[in-house]
Amino acid sequence: MNARKIAVISIFSSLAAALRIFKHMVFGSFQFINIPLSFVFLTSYFFGGITGTLVGFLSFAVSDALLGFGLWTITNSAISGLLSLPISLLKKVKSKTLLFVMFYILTFIYDILSSLILYVILGIPLRTALAFSVIGLFLPIQGGYMIGVGPITEFSTALLTILLIYSVERRLASYQMNLSKDFLRER
Repeated sequence: MNARKIAVISIFSSLAAALRIFKHMVFGSFQFINIPLSFVFLTSYFFGGITGTLVGFLSFAVSDALLGFGLWTITNSAISGLLSLPISLLKKVKSKTLLFVMFYILTFIYDILSSLILYVILGIPLRTALAFSVIGLFLPIQGGYMIGVGPITEFSTALLTILLIYSVERRLASYQMNLSKDFLRER
């Protein structure tokens, strides 16, 4: 692994963890966006699945440890890392709408898997845990209090990811155009 990859992993992991902690400081545990997952998607999209996996693992491990989420740290880190692997294949998709739908679905899968694994670890039978995981995205269950928390989180996370990708692509295009102008001036 080269210095550039290490720098990218460090910057995006720390940024994702810091923004998640900031969100918890301002809004408490009110769940409406998954900032680390959005950064996992962003880094996987631009730098590949391995980089995204490491950002996912580190950002969730650091922020969950600081927020005191216990067993969920292992689950969040592992699932975000696994979901980052296929994202580098989405770079060929040009439609932002299709990308939004894909990120929405991946966030939905993340939410179901993270709840499912935690419920199973807590001793709830698999079928019941799966039912709780799916129903819990839409209705309060097992101590929840929000209605529709799943679709809200999936939508906002996918939207943030698309906006970040769009912003980075525009800046990269502008940067490359400026580089080529400078190159032409030197000739």
